[in-house]
Amino acid sequence: MQAAAADGQGSYEQVLKALTISQRGSYGDLSYMPVFRASALFYAVCGPRINTRVGFLNYWREKNKLDGIGVLVTVRDAQGVKRIRQHNRLTDMTGHYDLRDMLGSAGLGYTDFTGSMELEFFAADDLKFQFPGITVFYQTPGGISYVHTNQRVYNHAEDKARGTPLNAWQTGFDVFAHQNPFVYLVNGPTPFAGGAADLVAVRANGDAHREAISLPPMAAYATHSWQASTVQAVADFLGTDAGMCKLNLPLQDVHLRLGVGHAPASDDWLSITHSFFDATEQADYFSTQALPPETCPAFIPFVLPPQLDVDLVLYPIYSRCNMRLSLTGYADDGSTLFTLDAGGYQTPQDGIRRLDIRDVLARHGVSARASLYVLRFDPLDTPQLPNRITYGLNFRQGQRLGTNISASAYVARSWGIGQRSWKWGAVALLPGARNEIMVCAYLNGNRTSGTSTATGTLAIYDQAGLVVQQPFALKDCTAQTFHAEALLAHVHYRAADDAIVWYVVQSAQAWLDVVGITVSAQGNVGGDHSF
Repeated sequence: MQAAAADGQGSYEQVLKALTISQRGSYGDLSYMPVFRASALFYAVCGPRINTRVGFLNYWREKNKLDGIGVLVTVRDAQGVKRIRQHNRLTDMTGHYDLRDMLGSAGLGYTDFTGSMELEFFAADDLKFQFPGITVFYQTPGGISYVHTNQRVYNHAEDKARGTPLNAWQTGFDVFAHQNPFVYLVNGPTPFAGGAADLVAVRANGDAHREAISLPPMAAYATHSWQASTVQAVADFLGTDAGMCKLNLPLQDVHLRLGVGHAPASDDWLSITHSFFDATEQADYFSTQALPPETCPAFIPFVLPPQLDVDLVLYPIYSRCNMRLSLTGYADDGSTLFTLDAGGYQTPQDGIRRLDIRDVLARHGVSARASLYVLRFDPLDTPQLPNRITYGLNFRQGQRLGTNISASAYVARSWGIGQRSWKWGAVALLPGARNEIMVCAYLNGNRTSGTSTATGTLAIYDQAGLVVQQPFALKDCTAQTFHAEALLAHVHYRAADDAIVWYVVQSAQAWLDVVGITVSAQGNVGGDHSF
């Protein structure tokens, strides 16, 4: 039996209301929950060959015209004990906290440190979102990997009531048992006495193995890194093939969107993404009946960069559905080159569907191009699709681990309904690395747009402000990749070693998608979708 996703209890209706319908500061709307504290809670580690950094753009001021934001940063050790606390008012264009530097400045003398970093942003006016748009970076000799805000401590009882339904059965990420997969846990303010947690390991074909795992006692704000490879039954069940896990954790008063990934010792590299909740038993759908034929009910736009491979990984964690997949490729002028039948996908019965895009193209005799591709979802049995179609977006080089960016397919009902595009993300300027910012323009048959060309700018900012700005004009069904290092070299910008700067894509057209990646000198790829 599927449970309906009640409005206000994790349903897409509540998300849509918060993201696009409600206006900031709608204090008279009693169903709207204004936000005056936004926070993020990250697992943090520092040692001779790894460091944790947290950074952000001051989008509150630049995008939302909110000034006077205060930020409180707290560093706790693995037992949850406060070791460092700093407060400042945001005045610069960007913010950055380096764990190694903070430990050194505090004179704590750690050679190896494990714990957490919590950032709390406070405002006198409505922030609208409890999750701030900030990013955690894990830097190793193999490169840098990053992900946006995942865990956080709830603001109050109503916030907890809305967030708790999204905590159960965290999943939706790749698990390669032989590549040292991990799940980072940061407890909230309520101590955990220790005990069992439920785990389900899932093979690509959908076969599942259930296991009870033991979690240690965790004090308030204590941390734990759970290693899937230490559970022999799980390692044996998954073998060397790609699988996934579902975890049902008994922690309280903390949002459990978890930092997850792999740390293969052979690559001296850590790859990070975040989990997503399992919606299999939720009846959370939208109707496709009224959509015109040229409109994709749900879709994923993406670019296939030269010298890199791309996987789209569909996990069996959506509201139950039988779908048809098709892949369309576009020329540089926006004309359609081909549409390929990518098969049916019935979830959860069909397990994990991994689309290696270069392989799909080769099997159909189609040449790969560095242009726009769109994966389309259509219903097969009934005229409805899940509101949430979460997937892993892997940019990778050869057989190396990919980014496994946790993202959701766009749905027609909410795509492009905003007043503009204002999207931003990180650029990590490591020696020998390259940063690529991929901007996709896709109207999806929107007849109300008034134009079929998206015009705008891509700008890069550092702490002091604007560094460089590049205009663009993208026709519908086209994409453009910006190379950050080339843009910065054009204005003779000299960055500090391992500097993190920020890109901003602005346009009056709301139908843009943006993803940024960092390819290290060693060929490891970190990245994330834009905010």
